[in-house]
Amino acid sequence: MAKFPVSLKIRPWSALPWVTVGVGLMTMGLGPISSPIGIEVAQASDYDTCVGDLLPLGLDRETVASACALAYRPQEVSGCVTGVMAETALAPGDALSACSRDRVP
Repeated sequence: MAKFPVSLKIRPWSALPWVTVGVGLMTMGLGPISSPIGIEVAQASDYDTCVGDLLPLGLDRETVASACALAYRPQEVSGCVTGVMAETALAPGDALSACSRDRVP
């Protein structure tokens, strides 16, 4: 029967803690840099789409800007307004008001 050495203790300064610390530092350093950039670009595109959909309806810039800025999902608000306008004879301002109230979380 083979005997194993009894001195198989984990040394406190082995490579594993250093690797763990290194991976943690890289994750903390690269995570905040890479994630928000993609999110901001996507959100900016959503707001641009919202404004681009609502301005041709004859609404003033300030109303459109505040409605799109306050929306959690601005494309849903602009889609709601264009859908309501296609189905009814409601004024654009009234449709925007109704869709903005409907989309508040």
